[in-house]
Amino acid sequence: MQPQDTTLKTLFIHDHVEEADRLASLLRNAGYKVSPKHVEAEADLPQLLQNNHWDLILAQYECTTLSMQAIFHNTRRLNRDIPVITITENPDGKRVEGLRLGASDVVGVDDDQHLLLVVSRALYNLGQRRRLRHWKRRYSEAETRCLQLLDNSRDAIAVIKEGTYIYSNDSYAQLFGYMDRDEMLCLPVIDTIAPQDQEQIKALLKTQYSDETWESSERYFQGMRSDDLPIDLTVAVSQIEYEDEAALQFCINHNFFAAGGQQQPLHGTHTAAAAPAPVPQQEAGGGSGFTEIRLHKLIEHINGAIRRAAQMSKDSLLMLIKLDQFENLRAENGIKLTEDLLHRVAELVEVHTPDQHSLSRFQEDSFVMLLPDTDADNGLRLADNLCGQLAQEIIAIEQQTFAATLSIGLTVISETVTTVESAIGRCVDAIGKLRDEQGGGQLGNGARLYELEFSPSIEEIGANTETMGRRLLGNDQYELLFQPIIGLQGVNLPIYEVLIHIKPEANPKDYPVDFIAQIFKTDAGADIDRWVIRQALIELKEKLHTTPDARLFINISRASFCDPNFSSWIKDTIEQTAIPTNALIFQLRELDISRYLNQATEVCQSLRELGSQVSLSHFGLSLDPMTMLERLSVDYVKLDRMLVDKAQEGDSGQEAIEEVINRLRASDECIIVPFIENPTMMPTLWKMGVHYIQGHYLQAPQPHMNYDFSGDQ
Repeated sequence: MQPQDTTLKTLFIHDHVEEADRLASLLRNAGYKVSPKHVEAEADLPQLLQNNHWDLILAQYECTTLSMQAIFHNTRRLNRDIPVITITENPDGKRVEGLRLGASDVVGVDDDQHLLLVVSRALYNLGQRRRLRHWKRRYSEAETRCLQLLDNSRDAIAVIKEGTYIYSNDSYAQLFGYMDRDEMLCLPVIDTIAPQDQEQIKALLKTQYSDETWESSERYFQGMRSDDLPIDLTVAVSQIEYEDEAALQFCINHNFFAAGGQQQPLHGTHTAAAAPAPVPQQEAGGGSGFTEIRLHKLIEHINGAIRRAAQMSKDSLLMLIKLDQFENLRAENGIKLTEDLLHRVAELVEVHTPDQHSLSRFQEDSFVMLLPDTDADNGLRLADNLCGQLAQEIIAIEQQTFAATLSIGLTVISETVTTVESAIGRCVDAIGKLRDEQGGGQLGNGARLYELEFSPSIEEIGANTETMGRRLLGNDQYELLFQPIIGLQGVNLPIYEVLIHIKPEANPKDYPVDFIAQIFKTDAGADIDRWVIRQALIELKEKLHTTPDARLFINISRASFCDPNFSSWIKDTIEQTAIPTNALIFQLRELDISRYLNQATEVCQSLRELGSQVSLSHFGLSLDPMTMLERLSVDYVKLDRMLVDKAQEGDSGQEAIEEVINRLRASDECIIVPFIENPTMMPTLWKMGVHYIQGHYLQAPQPHMNYDFSGDQ
């Protein structure tokens, strides 16, 4: 129940004021201090939601003044977390529909005791959500402060996960001879350790996921700088959590720098190299004002708005402003001219924006504007005005003229927003939907307000992605499809990839478009993988009777190759089916491998020992994908769809994919290009030396392995 000293701010939506008053009296008699407000017209609701912090909405289901759809539309577009309890004369007939719309519950007229119990439950859940958001905000602020302290620390600090550096500050990077700390990202820690001390470090890395915690301790070993000079180190090693996952922290005290990087040699014959003095961190960007990328300052501003919304119930509006066709502009005009254009666009945005705002550079192609005390409607009008003003401008730069347009995504920063990432992510989602409405690509030329989506069918299932995935598996509602992989360079083997889909009778349209991909990011992926493998082996065994040289690609999710029992399970399963192991190619995603490299390496080795082959899919999205191939030996490399799509859009994309293919050929990798939807790219890929292609143009996924390979050349 609501605490006695807390006012229950309640909106009543009812055709009859007398009934609204009766409900308010009912709540007061139950011990609630009610501050009621009767909504008299639909036009009043947005203003009421924006001007106050409401705890509850009691609404007549059949209200003629304000429909249920209008209530939920307004609460979602303004990012309000307010439980809505609907009251109807026909609760049994309206309950399912009301819950689908998003109501906390549907209660019958005059069923007062039921209503009071529902109110108590809804307020308890609301209190839990508010407490959770409070601590999420506190946690996010603490993380931000910690990261700022790490960035600006005189101590050299690095974070290691899965045997690679995932963070280092400037002092640490410079100690090891790197001018830019980003150069150390994804660098194996072993590469920075002298050979004689690598076993010590390997043993240390194994303790990262140990169930037993241990105190921070000093370790002594010899490091290797990027210029191959050795340096003796005293490192404080700690078990930590970084981005919610177990990791190790290396810390070298700043006194080490004061001594010029010199310590007593640990190995007698080695001479330590002098470490360069750390350079104070500077803001990114060479200019001044809002055209520099100053993420720390931007994060501070948005965190301040999040605190104001939570503590003072004062909303702000966040606006992400992206320049349309940025990639094409940069490819055609070069970096300098495009940067000058972006500066001019920012100046025009400043001119047409009210004084009370904060404009900051966010990425190469975008800015973030924060408008305090601005409601959604005024923000949308401002954004639409900015888009219209810029579309009319002819911008002259270096004797050239440009016409530019903007895509603007907006979100209200209310008390439901807990982190900077979620706020900006909502703006990104809004821009994505805006551009999708324009046919996809890089053109938006407009503004869109983020509105929380509510999927009735998913709500009806009442579970998260993992639970839904397992339910489909238990109900036998998945099916396997097979798609051929065709040789481009004269190879004529019958090769297929097995894919998983939801059966039509399970109404796959009720699930998100990327539902299958999302399942395999959860632990349910391991169980589904095993089902796919068992079913695929049955199909392959049947196929081998008529086509003995058939080969099958089978995808393995992160959950499977991180399972220590997977290797033994796959061995037993293959033995039971008596299928030749060389007929199987197991495929892992680049992103999964980059996060769990050690586990992936072990699984790939065990699969090779069985006699099967390994493929790396979705290749080309990491910062330096070739580094991964140096550590993980594979038989096939399949490019990511994004590279293929960009290659079909223009010359710059084709150059990018050609560069990747050339590097792969130089490493003697067998290359597969998927998602071939038309024949235009095929001659180019053949000339580039691509070995295999795959896509709907050749054949869409089918229930059986039935492609005619005899005529594919």
